[in-house]
Amino acid sequence: MLNAFAPPFRLVGGYFFVGLVSLFLGLFGFLQIDASAILAPKSAAVIHAFLVGFVISVILGALYQLSSVIVERAFFTIKFAFANLGIYAFSLFSFILALFCENFTLSAIFGGILFASLLYFGTSFFLTIFLSKKRDFIALCLQISSAFFIIGISLGFLLVLVLFGAISLDFSLLLKLHIYFVLGFVFFVVLGATNVLLPMFGLAHGLNQILSKFAFGFYILAGICLKEPKFSAILAGISVIFFVLEALKILYFRARKRFDYWNLNIIFAAFCAIFAIICAGSKNYENALFLGFYGFFYSFIAAHIYKIVPFLVWYHFVSPFIGRLELPKMEDMVLKLPAYLALVFCGIACVAWLCGWRNLGILCEQISVIFLIINFANFMKFTRFGDGRANLRAVA
Repeated sequence: MLNAFAPPFRLVGGYFFVGLVSLFLGLFGFLQIDASAILAPKSAAVIHAFLVGFVISVILGALYQLSSVIVERAFFTIKFAFANLGIYAFSLFSFILALFCENFTLSAIFGGILFASLLYFGTSFFLTIFLSKKRDFIALCLQISSAFFIIGISLGFLLVLVLFGAISLDFSLLLKLHIYFVLGFVFFVVLGATNVLLPMFGLAHGLNQILSKFAFGFYILAGICLKEPKFSAILAGISVIFFVLEALKILYFRARKRFDYWNLNIIFAAFCAIFAIICAGSKNYENALFLGFYGFFYSFIAAHIYKIVPFLVWYHFVSPFIGRLELPKMEDMVLKLPAYLALVFCGIACVAWLCGWRNLGILCEQISVIFLIINFANFMKFTRFGDGRANLRAVA
């Protein structure tokens, strides 16, 4: 199935690379976020650097591969996909910089280009799922996420036009809807992927998806109740709790019982999600943002980078040498010490931030990201597997 539907690795890896660059650069501006003025341009720029630059970039890259495997059909189209990747990266960083510098004219221009780039992907993603014959819960999560994505980015572009002064609409309402639909896209992708990747990597079988279905339902209810922001936020928080319980349940019933850099990151992310909800409930939004961004999202995504990227590199660049050269295992492609140190420094960063040592927290998080990038760079070395075949022992 992978052989039939695999997109070029450079496309998937390109989005991952953009995500890691944005993750690292965004940390330099995180101290600019003011919880009392979360809508300020600098705060919005930093939030977009993380959520769009890192989270959504990695998700887009992963979806080129994952959605095709789940629905058992090729991605709708990858024509112009490489050109679109370049346009996406350029417009993304330009938009974030313009927003950070409070240049609304350039924000509108680059925001429009970014919107067009994202719409190209979103439409292709939607059609990939819509035209498939898969109708199970995981496919439903992806279908809903694709619709949420198109709606969310459209609302985001309208917000940019309101800031620019090109149109006059209710900014507050647009913002609420934009946040709900964009986070909904991320939530439903993560929800669907969790029910595929965690059982696969942990060798957990025969599990129902009842907790995930509760998470699905509560998030939809949160949107229905959006006119009551506090109640809607409570429902969204409950949906996240059900998601966390589902992830922990899958890990509990996994066949591979040993703890490693993958499941430890997942467990850490799950507990950070709970603490982020608690901080948000107590109106400590700065702590909630840090724990949500770097405790939950970062750790959860990093865990899967350690699994997904080595697999894709091994499949595309190593497997052709089966029977001719001695091949590394996918596990051997991960540098264990940097992987564990990345998690340790992320944990220290979260504790430091909660203790009020903000600069130390950012520094430790930057060190954590550097260790993750070191592993990513090591994975890329295997894309040249076979070039140095004289140094490898040929298989008889």
